[in-house]
Amino acid sequence: MNTTINQYRTNHFTKQFPKQFPNQIYKKDDNKNLFHFNNQYVYKDQYKNLQVESICIPRVDISISKDFIYNTLSELRIGKIHKIIEIPLRNEFSYKRIIIKIQWNNNEPITHNIKKHLYETGSFKIVYDMPWYWKIVLTYEK
Repeated sequence: MNTTINQYRTNHFTKQFPKQFPNQIYKKDDNKNLFHFNNQYVYKDQYKNLQVESICIPRVDISISKDFIYNTLSELRIGKIHKIIEIPLRNEFSYKRIIIKIQWNNNEPITHNIKKHLYETGSFKIVYDMPWYWKIVLTYEK
């Protein structure tokens, strides 16, 4: 009886709540050449532009809040920020690492410039309070 309830809960919640940041296609509608992504239908050629990517600010002062980071990046209009994760640094207790899940806005020219610079050089800098800046790099899975 107990295993049946656990099995029901597992199946029920997996079907109800898919991953928050999908990097894969859930359903494909063959007749219309559409994909179901993030609760919306998208044409096959547009799907590549909608993928969520992870970027990282390797070292941020602990006094800087998630809201400040969110507002600073939102002002640039480089994309939709899905999630911000704070990770404390092991050896430096007054600093933290920030992981940002972002869906790039490819309609803005600044986004193309930032992505080009990011992929060519491996990083870019955002000045958040003159002369202070954040160095932003791509996040790679281990």
